[in-house]
Amino acid sequence: MTLTPPLEETLAQAEQARHLGQFGESERLYDSVVTALAAVADTDEDICRVLHGFALTLYGLERYAEGEYHLRRALTGRGKAFGSSAPETIDTLARLAEAIGEQGRWIEAEALAREAFRLGQSALGVGHDVTPGALLASAWVTVSSGIPHADTAARAVVMALEGSTHAASARNLLVVALRKSGRYEEAEDVARETLVMRVEQLGPDHPHTLLLRSDLALTLHAAGRTTEALALAEEGLAAGERALGLHAPCTARLRKAHETIAA
Repeated sequence: MTLTPPLEETLAQAEQARHLGQFGESERLYDSVVTALAAVADTDEDICRVLHGFALTLYGLERYAEGEYHLRRALTGRGKAFGSSAPETIDTLARLAEAIGEQGRWIEAEALAREAFRLGQSALGVGHDVTPGALLASAWVTVSSGIPHADTAARAVVMALEGSTHAASARNLLVVALRKSGRYEEAEDVARETLVMRVEQLGPDHPHTLLLRSDLALTLHAAGRTTEALALAEEGLAAGERALGLHAPCTARLRKAHETIAA
């Protein structure tokens, strides 16, 4: 099946809104496309592409169980249509690992992320665009699940992904890992360097930029520099409320960080 021009235009708008961090608008647009394609079999690549993108938008809204549902549909469809070693299938597998990890199912998430990276290496090679994304998913599970010495794995991923489109995300992950291991000075340095990258790439009010600023504030707080941390957290929260709205998931996370520091 080929999407009609009106649906292709709506899908392009949904993807653009997602890249800009406008997840509420992206959800509305994706939902209209999914509804229009309700009768299309999950093995059709158009519906798989839509489901995959829709899941990433739901991920941005922190609705991980819904995202998991759509990713599983896309994974099954792509596996049947292209096979388990296809780039599209491996990419969806890596994103599914993240959605499952966000729900605290770390053993399952780790197994899926490792499998995605293994398939990426063996079937596509380290130079393929999908393989670094699978590597990042595996590292994210390692850091987020609380495994000791996760900063070592995060450093390796930063080196492996330097210069790629995933470089800033890998550095942000390293910031979190360093803070968890008590390496506050290094975490601050990496966070400030990465913040410059995020602002240049996404702008100052994108959710990814604001959340990195929040990670920097939490790092300063952990290091005992509460006055600096609180000022940074207040600035980030105000920006989030202004740019994203009072009830956006990102704003809620910024508010929680601010409350942690203020307390």
